Amino acid sequence: GGQILRNAIALASLLGRPVQICRIRAGRDKPGLKAQHNAGIQLLLQIVKADCCGCQRDSQTVTFRPPPAGAGSVSAIAGGDYSEDIGTAGSVCLLVQAALPVLAFADSPSLLSLRGGTNVDFAPPAEHFTGTLAPLLESTLGLRFRLSLARRGFYPRGGGQLALEVTPAPRGAPLAPIRLLDPGQLVRVTGVAHACGAIPARVAQQMASAARQLLLTALGSNTDPTAFSVDIVVDKSSQSVGNGCGISLTAHSSTGCLLGANAIGRRGVPAHDVAAEAVNQLLADVKRGVCIDVHTQDQLVIFMALAEGESAIRVGPLTLHTRTAVHVAEMLTGVKFSVSEDTTKPGKTDGDGEGNCVLSCGDYSEDIGTAGSVCLLVQAALPVLAFADSPSLLSLRGGTNVDFAPPAEHFTGTLAPLLESTLGLRFRLSLARRGFYPRGGGQLALEVTPAPRGAPLAPIRLLDPGQLVRVTGVAHACGAIPARVAQQMASAARQLLLTALGSNTDPTAFSVDIVVDKSSQSVGNGCGISLTAHSSTGCLLGANAIGRRGVPAHDVAAEAVNQLLADVKRGVCIDVHTQDQLVIFMALAEGESAIRVGPLTLHTRTAVHVAEMLTGVKFSVSEDTTKPGKTDGDGEGNCVLSCRGLGLKRD
Repeated sequence: GGQILRNAIALASLLGRPVQICRIRAGRDKPGLKAQHNAGIQLLLQIVKADCCGCQRDSQTVTFRPPPAGAGSVSAIAGGDYSEDIGTAGSVCLLVQAALPVLAFADSPSLLSLRGGTNVDFAPPAEHFTGTLAPLLESTLGLRFRLSLARRGFYPRGGGQLALEVTPAPRGAPLAPIRLLDPGQLVRVTGVAHACGAIPARVAQQMASAARQLLLTALGSNTDPTAFSVDIVVDKSSQSVGNGCGISLTAHSSTGCLLGANAIGRRGVPAHDVAAEAVNQLLADVKRGVCIDVHTQDQLVIFMALAEGESAIRVGPLTLHTRTAVHVAEMLTGVKFSVSEDTTKPGKTDGDGEGNCVLSCGDYSEDIGTAGSVCLLVQAALPVLAFADSPSLLSLRGGTNVDFAPPAEHFTGTLAPLLESTLGLRFRLSLARRGFYPRGGGQLALEVTPAPRGAPLAPIRLLDPGQLVRVTGVAHACGAIPARVAQQMASAARQLLLTALGSNTDPTAFSVDIVVDKSSQSVGNGCGISLTAHSSTGCLLGANAIGRRGVPAHDVAAEAVNQLLADVKRGVCIDVHTQDQLVIFMALAEGESAIRVGPLTLHTRTAVHVAEMLTGVKFSVSEDTTKPGKTDGDGEGNCVLSCRGLGLKRD
């Protein structure tokens, strides 16, 4: 249906991924795109400068191709003025639903000028946005809106006119998670009643008066009458196209929750009954103890998927629209949603029952609060997420390039490719900003795609070091440290490698990619270089060096190069920083794992001891006969560390 279309093209626009939607409204008497659906596509085509095939009336297949996004970031979204006229009474509020997630990530404020139906069946009215959804998104996500309803438009003519200003999230900042779990106490109810065109103004007044009285009666004689206000809007014919009336209410709680309820007037239905419909909806949600009403559930899903950290909302039984929104978000983002029982109002835990549930998603966040290494958090979480039932997103804050821990570049350049090639896991890391000692504050996001369900991890066998084929790397200079320092480290590393490996070495075999971070992309000042040696047999050796006050850029580069060349000349398959990180995966994998390494580090010996104690797997250390030394791994020669793993797998 239309919701799948709206959410899919919005997410595709942000993620820079093409998407094809088939069998659009296939179950309807008149299948395919209608004016409102096509207007939504046209609006996003303007905003993201996408290509589209099949975006015409009655089409049942649409292929939407936005510009690609950079790794770990959203597509470039330009703020500006955008307009769309549906041409019918199709809902302009559904156009807002499609555009809002995209404009939340624009580079500047935007103005939407939309024409169509503002108060029509099967869609939230404009008042629901102004009274409920917009304040919720402002208070939770930090977005800002200003809506102007120039005139209402009713069925069948439409013609309503709505202008919406959207101020996006600050550049470089993720959306905050939405956490609405405590319904609190009801503190007030506000609302809008309208009567437009040929419908007498007294109808709006009657709806407002009836709603106020019904609320006071239902909530007890001791309720403070000033706690409830229903603001009356009376539109003249010049302020609307067509005739219509209705009422929208918002319940405000002591914990900031907002519950919306709406009712549209119909021919022959008294004003009192229209008001009663909205009041009964509202009171049902208040008494149920939910934090989000039935009309807002589905509209928050896409923002929950895009936000940083774990979002969770307490709701009643999930609507079909909400389930659809969750399905689309999971498919396109990889974020996993879960539905759990609300123990304060128990019901079926799948969200289908009469009880409340908690809808949450799917990433995990942690802020160390110091310059402690986020990469060490990754080490702790990675073996667990390798067996998760779906992809996971880690959002971590702390130190990214600090002493006594591998830097983020070691993971991206060495460890992650090793685990992908040996175990079949998949990773995507985004380093939003670096964090240095003493402040920390770096920000790293890591997507982890686990092993296939029912399949154990393959054993890690890295015994043949092969021949060196290339060296890649990253040099960085952040904060107040000049960009030339990164360039000097990169240049020095390249020259040292060429010199050490002989005049006959192909210069194109060595590349050091330079990353220069400005102060806005880091917390604190720091510099460093990370290198990875790639062998003909798929082995990867990493080496890293962190700049220090008074140490020339050349010497920092030399520290990393010397580490790397020592491992290359030693003929090992795993470097000194990666040894210990593979032990837990070797213990969990199926079959015999074996890696050729230099003398075992204390970290590696500790990891082996813990793995043996908790898994029962037995590790052995044998002499590397190609580079002999003591067989217990303590000597100067190489050794082979091996074990027969558990073959752990997820059912």
